[in-house]
Amino acid sequence: TTLINTIERPLALDATGLADLSADAVVGQAAIDLGVGSQALSGNVALQQRNTGWAMQLDGNGLGGRLGASLDPEARGGFSFDMDRVSVPGLARLLARPATEGMVSGRGRFLFVGEQLQGQATLSLDDLRSPISQAPPVSVLSRVELASEQLTVTLEAIEGGLSGQAVVAGPVTTGRQAPYLQWPPAEPLQGRAVFDGEIGPLVEIFLPPRTDVAGRVDSDVRFTVPVSRRDIIGRVAISDGQFEQGALGLRLNAITVEAELTGESVIVPTLSAQGVDGGSLSGSGELGLRAGMGTVEIQASRLRV
Repeated sequence: TTLINTIERPLALDATGLADLSADAVVGQAAIDLGVGSQALSGNVALQQRNTGWAMQLDGNGLGGRLGASLDPEARGGFSFDMDRVSVPGLARLLARPATEGMVSGRGRFLFVGEQLQGQATLSLDDLRSPISQAPPVSVLSRVELASEQLTVTLEAIEGGLSGQAVVAGPVTTGRQAPYLQWPPAEPLQGRAVFDGEIGPLVEIFLPPRTDVAGRVDSDVRFTVPVSRRDIIGRVAISDGQFEQGALGLRLNAITVEAELTGESVIVPTLSAQGVDGGSLSGSGELGLRAGMGTVEIQASRLRV
């Protein structure tokens, strides 16, 4: 077990409603006002407990948009959700992540056909970028399809100077008992990511404040899910790159990086950059995916920082 982060947020909940706590079933409905830190959600929720499990219906407003969800494993409706223009900064603050501009909308529906779970969902991430970035925002469309025990997930860049898509697909096992989809799957899902275009708007979302990145990326990478380092094979190339980190005072232009992923190692035949105020960086090497294997040598010549 790996602890990624510990999040502490003040929690406030007000609920007013009715409940039937009879021996045969538990039925309740309530109007709720939920506060987690500075984020608020208000709406109506209905719960019903049967011998076969729980059913739930939620309709609410919060995080700048509208949210709805229903869960009824025994009904043909199965599970569905919808959200409209929910604030990405609100979600980021809720999860203690760096602020990111943008909105998320989507809807999906999954139901049981016989003993198998089937359905589809779409999720649109619009106008994503770091709040201090000068680059145009990026929009990403995600689609999930589950049919005949086959899962396909597609992530496609549709705006912002970056084009391409990542697709993950493979057989899975579903059933009527929670969690409804067996994970990890018996066999790893197979994935491929092919992207070309401006790298800055996407990368800056994950970088520290006062960091500007620009350049073009050309990549074709195959991988598995769950991710295994030995199954990551392909190439990544960055050209005409620029990097500036205000806190370090480091500014680089004409960045060129080529990398080949073999499953056993990452080979870097070319790495070079020019300092804005003079000097240069250059390097190459090979880094094994096992600890302590390989080196990448980088040399700086009269580089001003």
